[in-house]
Amino acid sequence: MKMTNQTMSKSNLINHINHLKLEIKVLEHRQEERVIDKKLDAIIIYDTTIMVLKKRLEESEAELASY
Repeated sequence: MKMTNQTMSKSNLINHINHLKLEIKVLEHRQEERVIDKKLDAIIIYDTTIMVLKKRLEESEAELASY
């Protein structure tokens, strides 16, 4: 089980997971808008940010499953 430096309580972890999911959804929507506007320079930034958040979400969900 991989724990964060400051292990969260189960309820805080659930809230964190929900927040990550919402943030990913918002960023994916913004990224779609950038594609439509052909703002390709910003797409890479969104890709990277979304990937980092998805990785953190995956880690958080794994941590929650270990409770």
